[in-house]
Parts: sequence; C-alpha cells; structure tokens
Amino acid sequence: MPKLPIIAAFALFLSCASAQSSNLAFENSSPITLKHLHDTHQIVLTQESQSPGQTPTDLTHIATYTSDPPNIITVSPSGLVTVLTAGETTLTATHGELSISKPIKVASAETTAISFTNDFVPVLSKYGCNGGGCHGKAAGQNGFKLSLFGYEPWNDYNYLVRDSRGRRIFRAAPEHSLLVLKATGEIPHQGGSRLEKNSPDYQAIIRWIKQGLPNDPKEFPKATSISVYPKERLTQPNSQQQLRVTAHFSDNSTRDISHLAQYESNDEERASVTMDGRVTMGDIPGSASIMIRFQEHVDVFRAILPLGAPVENLPQPANFVDQHIFTQL
Repeated sequence: MPKLPIIAAFALFLSCASAQSSNLAFENSSPITLKHLHDTHQIVLTQESQSPGQTPTDLTHIATYTSDPPNIITVSPSGLVTVLTAGETTLTATHGELSISKPIKVASAETTAISFTNDFVPVLSKYGCNGGGCHGKAAGQNGFKLSLFGYEPWNDYNYLVRDSRGRRIFRAAPEHSLLVLKATGEIPHQGGSRLEKNSPDYQAIIRWIKQGLPNDPKEFPKATSISVYPKERLTQPNSQQQLRVTAHFSDNSTRDISHLAQYESNDEERASVTMDGRVTMGDIPGSASIMIRFQEHVDVFRAILPLGAPVENLPQPANFVDQHIFTQL
C-alpha cells in the first residue's frame, strides 16, 4: 500500500482527535436578541477541553470577533457587543483554528428612554460617587449629597435636579453641566477624574440630560435579582475569566448589566477584578470570591486555584462532599 495515503489518513486522524479534544462555547447556545440602540451584551467565550484533568480556558479577551453583515453591531476586543442599528447579523469568534458563530437580532434602532433608577444611578454607584467616603455620606460632600449606594433613587433625583436651583445640570449644553465637568475632571473635583469622556457611561449621562431629565414613572420594571455567569471555575495560575451579569426585572424581562455592575474581590492576591468584570488569578492556591452588586442585589463568583501538585494516597470518596473537595486539591 502506498505510504502517502497512510500519512494523509494519519494526519486526518490527528486533526479529528484535536478537534474532539477541545471546542469553543459561548455563555449559552441561544441566539442573542437585543431590543434598542445602545443595548449591550457581554460575550463569555470558553475553550472546553475533553481531556481528563484539563480545566476550561476563558478566551473572551484573546479571541477575534467579526460580524456579518458588519453594520448591525460592534464588538469590542473584550467581547462586549453594542447595537448600531436594527437588523440581523451573525457573530463569529475565532481563536487559532477554532471558531464558533451565533446569530444576533436587533429589534429596533430607536433609542430607549434612560431609566433614572436602572441606568443613571448605577453609573454613580459604579464610580463610587455615592459611597460612604464621597457624596453618599450623611452630610454629603462639598454641598452635594446622594443616598448611600443609591438605595434611595427618588431622593437622588431631587438632589440632582432640584437642589441648589438645579445648578448641577445644564440642559442647553449637557456636556457643560457641572455634574459632567466634575466627574470628568475638566474642572477641579476633590474626588478627581472619575469618568472617561465619551465613554459609554458618559454618553448615558448625556443622553439622560438631552432626554429632559426623565424620572421613572410610578410603575416601572424594578430589578428583583441578578445572576452571574459562570458561578464557579477551576482555574490555572495567572489565568483570566470574564464575567457576565444579568438583571431580572419585575416584568419578567432580563437585561445584560455587566457594564453597570460593581465587582469586588475578597482576596486581591488570589484574584483581582476590573470594573468591566475581568477576573485575573494570582499564583497562590486556594479560592477567592468576587462579589457582584447591582442596586441592593448581590451574587458571587467563586474561583478555585488547585494546589497544582500531585496529591497521592487519597482515600476513596465516601460521598459527594468528598468528591467536591478532592477535585479542588
């Protein structure tokens, strides 16, 4: 038998074996549906290994993203999908020879009204404006007071719009509002520059002012809980994991709030986290928790870094608790 077909068959076998040993997966298999202009969706891309002892690898920040047609959405290098216009497109994520696609539908190109409670106040919370060391303390800061952590948005609306004869908002030129100029550090601010000019959060504040400072009606969808994906991961030293956070509302709707949630690690040496929910592991074995907060709702992501050395002579697990512990060694 000629050698060439044998070599070709062997190469094909290796290729198939490699393809079967790992594959890419999005955070879920369902198509993405976005409703309005400026809506966002945080992608979480995972390389799942079929090999024993191999942990999943997060590829969200190192994959390449394209969409076809390309004018419906934008995708940032960190995997954040943002709506440009209405229509349907296909998102493809590629890493090396692996790729995966997902359909995306955008229902409308209209800009929805900014919710003061669900959109505006979370921006203040995200940048610490209403924290206990800033405007959220009992006496406020430099004559400007906010409710602690935004727990009383009805009062925050009055503080912003009506206090001091509304001097913090300049409706004719939103970019020149005192609130905006201080947050971006364009005029002296004891808290320093907190908000990047022209960032999505900056633009959300500008849109709220341009829309006429809308307050929420008496009956509006309120957040009832939040959920983070993934909930737990076995990781490797110095690896990364992107988090995706979903808010569940009283009208049974859901919304991606990954860009609005607050993230906090209980152990910075084992796991640090950025404002956009990217977790970076250290090299100290053990576990760390990332607390995610949105309004008064909380969820937790748990990262586990195994010892990384063979653990011999383990007893036979007597129950599922033993099995869970042994997998972390």
